[in-house]
Amino acid sequence: MRAADPVIVVEHVYKRFGSNAVLKDFSLTVQARENVVVPHHETTFTLAFPIAPF
Repeated sequence: MRAADPVIVVEHVYKRFGSNAVLKDFSLTVQARENVVVPHHETTFTLAFPIAPF
């Protein structure tokens, strides 16, 4: 894998709960060794984890 190749690519994601659209055209690209932070609405902490290369 070249250094510029992403390890995670998510494009144009939509998510709804009934009439409530919670994601609208969400896209994300993560490179190797980048940190990803995932906030969670029901906790007082945030999940953070590094993305390791394959």
